Amino acid sequence: MLENIKAILKRYDYSFMVGMMAIFLIGVLNLYSATHNHSSMRMQNLYQSQMMWFGVATLVGLIISLTISSKNMLRYSYLIYALNLFLLVLVLILGKKGMGAQRWLVFGGVRFQPSETMKIALVLCLSRFFTHHYSDVAIGLKELIIPGILTMLPAGLIMLQPDLG
Repeated sequence: MLENIKAILKRYDYSFMVGMMAIFLIGVLNLYSATHNHSSMRMQNLYQSQMMWFGVATLVGLIISLTISSKNMLRYSYLIYALNLFLLVLVLILGKKGMGAQRWLVFGGVRFQPSETMKIALVLCLSRFFTHHYSDVAIGLKELIIPGILTMLPAGLIMLQPDLG
């Protein structure tokens, strides 16, 4: 078991993690400099909240990247896409308003924004589509009809929220 973990950690692409951390550090320093002298304590502590959620997201991302193979991600990409489409429809029915848009779902006190996970789901879905249908063929305008539909469905649902951020 321990040797399996060592082998996985040896093969892991740390350059992605380092790049992600560098971009986050620049962003959180920028956020701190913009809010540290603000009169509202909520604004002053905004960078701390971002750091906490970044830590949670990094841990979840690390666990997912170490436990789920890219083949399985590709295999379930259409299912992930369909689930996210369902969540976007659910936002229109049950969504909570925030900052002028109805874009949040609340699950037991945790607010969740499906438009954010749809970005990942759409990339997975399109990568599977292009891999299976056009991996060795030149792509013209006609070949972009189905990927266009796959892209316009969530885009249309997001525009109805409207969450154009």
